[in-house]
Amino acid sequence: MLKISMSGYYSYLRGKETKNKAEEKYREKIREIFDEGRGTYGVDRVCGLLRKRGSTASYDRVKGMMQEMGLFSIHRSVCNWGQTYTIDRKVPVWVISTAGLS
Repeated sequence: MLKISMSGYYSYLRGKETKNKAEEKYREKIREIFDEGRGTYGVDRVCGLLRKRGSTASYDRVKGMMQEMGLFSIHRSVCNWGQTYTIDRKVPVWVISTAGLS
């Protein structure tokens, strides 16, 4: 059996409850910022916005919480290969056009 005073044990429990409440508020802030960006904000931007709004934000802490909540940024990529690449799309056009200059 551990030698811990009753008051110390109950103090620990009270501190744990307040820590859980504070962590839940922090998660709500992360979710709110992520939703503002419609799912396109990554960890860097969420950290930056948390700091701008007055919260302390650690990259690793925010990253871990976002992973636990299942929040991953999604970027819609648009590729327009028509003007910058050759037909085989392996070598950029500028490489072919400048190859004969040397």
